[in-house]
Amino acid sequence: MVQGGKMVGPAFTVKYVPIGEHKGTVGDYIDDCKAGDVIVLNNAGRTTCPVWGDILTYVATAKGITGTVIDGVCRDVDGSRELGYPMLSRWHNMVTGKDRVMVQSVNETVAISDIQVRPGDLIVGDESGVLVIPRNRADEVLAFAKEIDATERLIFNKVKNGVHGERLAKSTVTMNYKEAMSKAIKKNPQLFNEQLGILLHLSQN
Repeated sequence: MVQGGKMVGPAFTVKYVPIGEHKGTVGDYIDDCKAGDVIVLNNAGRTTCPVWGDILTYVATAKGITGTVIDGVCRDVDGSRELGYPMLSRWHNMVTGKDRVMVQSVNETVAISDIQVRPGDLIVGDESGVLVIPRNRADEVLAFAKEIDATERLIFNKVKNGVHGERLAKSTVTMNYKEAMSKAIKKNPQLFNEQLGILLHLSQN
């Protein structure tokens, strides 16, 4: 499920586990989040116990938190949509996570859909999906992204004029699009092998 707009900010990570003999908290970590954070919740992909609802959305919005990514589900979708809060999750469910799961750790390394996310890693998300960019490589990725974006904009401008536009095949050759991508991959093989940390399109139905 995807709602809201774009999110960009450092990861504030939270890991959940099923409750045991002792019952822990579900959402108290929100008090320690800072404006600009993107909250990343690892609930192991569970679809039966949401870990996010409209109260958390309200507090997050008031604190200036940028958005939330959930490897699991949320609830109270209408309230979150009303506030326009950016959120990506696997789906939604009307039950509560209270007394079903509990926070095990906060701001430690977590895995979201088999991708490692560390506290402070840069999270970039929109309705197409989410990227996690290692914090020590953010400048490198930004420079590469700007280069590719500039090339794609030039190609778009060449083909957007309808029947009078240039053929796509010709435009990509003219702008050396394939060569630019190959050059970037050779320059950053590890980055591309990790797919820039693509989390996946969490809005899968």
